[in-house]
Amino acid sequence: MVKNIEAFFVSPETKISEALACLDKTGVGIVLVVDESRHLLGTLVDGDIRRGLLRNIGLEELVSRVMNKNPVVSNVQVSKQEITNLMKKRGIRHIPLLNDRGEVIEIFRMDDFFRDAVHDETRVVIMAGGLGTRLRPLTKTKPKGLLPVGNNPLLESIVQDLARHGLRRIVLAVNYKAESIKRYFKDGKKWNVSIDYIQEEKRLGTAGPLKLLENRGDTPLLVMNGDLLTKIDYPHLLRFHRKEEFELTVGIKSADFKVPYGIVRLHGKEILGVEEKPIQRFFVNAGIYVINPEMIDLIPKDGYFDMTELIQKAIDHNAKVGGFPLHEYWLDIGSKKDYEKAKSETARVSV
Repeated sequence: MVKNIEAFFVSPETKISEALACLDKTGVGIVLVVDESRHLLGTLVDGDIRRGLLRNIGLEELVSRVMNKNPVVSNVQVSKQEITNLMKKRGIRHIPLLNDRGEVIEIFRMDDFFRDAVHDETRVVIMAGGLGTRLRPLTKTKPKGLLPVGNNPLLESIVQDLARHGLRRIVLAVNYKAESIKRYFKDGKKWNVSIDYIQEEKRLGTAGPLKLLENRGDTPLLVMNGDLLTKIDYPHLLRFHRKEEFELTVGIKSADFKVPYGIVRLHGKEILGVEEKPIQRFFVNAGIYVINPEMIDLIPKDGYFDMTELIQKAIDHNAKVGGFPLHEYWLDIGSKKDYEKAKSETARVSV
């Protein structure tokens, strides 16, 4: 159960970005869209926002565009066991409790009674073997993952964030300046995690090191690049992968590009209209993946092989490949400009 139920209320005229801030602040995972009399109009969870992004609905649009207008609810007088059974049957994690007048009284959370252990068994493989060429001369004496961002090296911030989400089985794939990384992290006990290593004798790309993974296990792997700063909800990504029954899930991020010219729409020789410097929206690969162990069989035994190649190969083999849209903070540190930006924005992603 939650305290201060009013903190979860937003109106249907609230912007999605403001509702998202409410989600982050309350930390429960649900926002209730209500009228002035506390009557429930809809609910909003993280997945509703991500589905909206896939439909090209921006964060500055109204929450009424993405909210669930027909949520599962229960009466506040119903027993906990009955509510729990209903939630298990419907596969939901939150349920608003209403009184006989339809007013919101409480929120029942599955997490209050059953711990979600999906992430306890998940291994995380971090690709930390890159040369960091575009960051030279900063990476001439140390690997990119050990460059300081705020008070910690970049890779340490990633490890701390994973640990905070309960992801404590970590594998670092290393190549360039590998011994520096091993000396710094050792077995991971300092961060209350377990760290193993994949040693690349030669550079194998962003997917190739998975072929060297001992004991793949039978649970999905979380794989990510080692040069990312992000506040992604990792457990939600893992639940999404399992619920949708994907074999490979790709974290994707919305990116807007402004065309610097007026775009002319033609029909034959006739001009139908002109749009001045339009903004086009695309989804880009965010460098975070969930992979079923059998997908590793698609990776060649030897040689350089990137995740983009694995994604395409999985599609070619009719595997079920899905996209998980990120609305959280995300920054790929691939250049000096990105690195300077990361250092200036550490307050937003501080651990």
